[in-house]
Amino acid sequence: MSRQVGAKRQKYSPDVLVSAAELVRSNSTSLNQALQKYGIPKTTLQNTVNNKYTKHKVGHKTVLTESEEQRIAEWC
Repeated sequence: MSRQVGAKRQKYSPDVLVSAAELVRSNSTSLNQALQKYGIPKTTLQNTVNNKYTKHKVGHKTVLTESEEQRIAEWC
């Protein structure tokens, strides 16, 4: 059984997150106003505004390059 029985799910789209972050970056709205308006968690919006995790990729490094994968896909 999973421990996340009552886990909250995100109720916003990635597009909304990006647009809210852009508003905060351009000083059109404050972070707190964007949180209330769009219902995005504070840490999530702060990380997006500060580009904290944009350079990190999830998962293992790939063995093949994209061009090699494409050649194999075309061969099959």
